[in-house]
Amino acid sequence: MTILKEVQTEVYTQDSVTKSITLSVVELGGSEETSMQNAMTTFNQLGLDANEILKIESIEYPRHYTANELA
Repeated sequence: MTILKEVQTEVYTQDSVTKSITLSVVELGGSEETSMQNAMTTFNQLGLDANEILKIESIEYPRHYTANELA
């Protein structure tokens, strides 16, 4: 049996001057590795400063498919 899932990766940044925390990037992938790669690609495309990364969290969710997708 195949386990169907999606992994969501969230990248939080903290401004070095104001210390404000921002959820900067949210990306999905079929695995933690893919989700992380997608998140970091988006992070780089947005031109954000890697030194301001406060934390990166990955959360696994069951993937919900429609009947047509499973057919």
